[in-house]
Amino acid sequence: MGEIEPFFSDFDFLIPWMNTKITDTIVHINEHMFGIMNICSRPSLSILIFLGRRCHEGFYVRELARALKLGVGTVSEALRELHEAGLVNREEREKIVIYRAEMKSPLLRELKVCFNLMELNPLMLRLCESGAVSRMVLFGSCASGEDTPESDIDLLIETGKKREVSVLIESAQEGLERELSPIILSPEEFMVLKRKDRPLYGRIMDGKVLIEENIEISSRSRFLDQGFSKYKSKYV
Repeated sequence: MGEIEPFFSDFDFLIPWMNTKITDTIVHINEHMFGIMNICSRPSLSILIFLGRRCHEGFYVRELARALKLGVGTVSEALRELHEAGLVNREEREKIVIYRAEMKSPLLRELKVCFNLMELNPLMLRLCESGAVSRMVLFGSCASGEDTPESDIDLLIETGKKREVSVLIESAQEGLERELSPIILSPEEFMVLKRKDRPLYGRIMDGKVLIEENIEISSRSRFLDQGFSKYKSKYV
């Protein structure tokens, strides 16, 4: 052990350097986390929802402030942070600066989907509490982050209690600005859909699964989708 201590003592000069590097790393992480917190502030999220759903349009600061009922300074600062994060495009036109959503950003598209899920959360909770739904899938533009204010919210709901589910959906619609467009099917009807309308079935299967309680049906669908025809007699 006596020979090891001198070996490490030769590198004592590295200790201040290592401490500096560790400190710099911690500061960088804190700055990064602070930046993320700024992006997740209420004004920033309001701007992202507004611009994200109007991704083909551009707005200047005062337009956004007026539409969102926020201060011009607050909007300006939030836009600067969102631009630095790559979530918003900044385009100068003569003396006017136009901002629009950066739809090439995977993060922005996923955030848009998260906003849609937050909008649907009360309905999801009611359907889960009812115990009437074995599967619920969000599909279409709202599942891919390409939705607009005019987009319907496309849902596949698999249930054995259609009437009960329809009542819950009608109740949830009253609190939503956009139209719910549910396809309500029994488990048997959902399996028939695969044969009768493969394009629609494919879009549904590419969507976001929000509820999936019936494991047997889910497993059967996966086997069929992967082309394991030899299992067909077992699962159908």
